Amino acid sequence: MSSSDIDDPLPPDRDPRRVGAVFAAVLLLAVVAAIVIPTVEAGAKAPSGLTAAGAASTVRQFVDQAVVQGDGYTACALLTSPEQAAIARLGGAGDECRAVLGGDTSLLGVSTASDITGLDLHTTVHGATAVVAATAPGATPITFTLVPATAADRTTYKAPDAPWRIAGGAERVVTGGT
Repeated sequence: MSSSDIDDPLPPDRDPRRVGAVFAAVLLLAVVAAIVIPTVEAGAKAPSGLTAAGAASTVRQFVDQAVVQGDGYTACALLTSPEQAAIARLGGAGDECRAVLGGDTSLLGVSTASDITGLDLHTTVHGATAVVAATAPGATPITFTLVPATAADRTTYKAPDAPWRIAGGAERVVTGGT
């Protein structure tokens, strides 16, 4: 055995360039998979309804959950984090959004699901913001401001399937929005 055979870590039938090329190809595939797979999964979960109809639907869901159903947890999940904090402050020190919206709430005389369908919702979308003005006969309009739901919004426990989150106006269901 020659000294060159002892120092050579590869068998004689393996070319170091081939081994390097295979290693580079495997590494490249791993990097591509690390980029593509999360992107495809995120795209599959991304909402497609960033439309006026989607914004109006989000407001209807919110009113249904907060006023008709009394489900403060789901109602709060339709709000942005800052709006949730604002609702919690309306309840007093130490209160949570879900406790406040699960209590005594009202909006434009709505008390049943059929009342919600009677609300007139005028919606405009300006880029990444939607404004929904809700009115009922003889009442002053209540304005909701909405922004797109974030990935974090969509992945929270029991997250509602809504493309928008309410960023302003939700306090009116607590303060007697009539």
